[in-house]
Amino acid sequence: MKRTFGAALLATTTLLMTPATAAGPLLVNGDFTSPPVSAGQYQRLTTDSDLPGWTVASGDVDLYSADLARLDGAQSLNLTGSHNGAISQSLSLLAGRSYELTWHDAPDTWPGSPQDPGASDPEKESCLTKPNDDQAYNVAVPGRRPVTFTPAGSGGQSPDWQPKSLRFTAGEDDSVIRFVSQAATQSLSHCGPQITRVNVRPAPGPTA
Repeated sequence: MKRTFGAALLATTTLLMTPATAAGPLLVNGDFTSPPVSAGQYQRLTTDSDLPGWTVASGDVDLYSADLARLDGAQSLNLTGSHNGAISQSLSLLAGRSYELTWHDAPDTWPGSPQDPGASDPEKESCLTKPNDDQAYNVAVPGRRPVTFTPAGSGGQSPDWQPKSLRFTAGEDDSVIRFVSQAATQSLSHCGPQITRVNVRPAPGPTA
């Protein structure tokens, strides 16, 4: 009887010490595979749209199909739709613990639309000629000021995905992460940074 009681107490203690998310991923829909987008297409999402796990906090964003993203079945999210957009996700984490946010980014791959020789229509401009500095974005994590990133990949019709990471310490309340486009929108091409493969995991050691 004592042995049974001891085992039950140990199990209860373990449950109390383990975050609710321990059995599954800490972040939901990091590959942006939901909702699925038909091959060769994109879906524009606004603050009223359903993006499982995420909230479109402002502006609008474009969800690219897996064949356009070209990263092992993942879909990708362009943080600039017709306007600069922002997405966020609230996580349940252990207060005081260090975590690492990882993701991949790439410059916009919009090739533009055919136009007459000599025409100058900004709606048809290609994003492939835009400098990466025009496609910056901020990442906000608990306990740190927003950090600005610029897609480091080379331009091209196939995304040049590059890994990025950011470490942080969870606070007492729900931890929220945000990706916010800072892309230059002086033309109507609305070129913006793409992200995918977003993940959060415990990180041993001090926060960088």
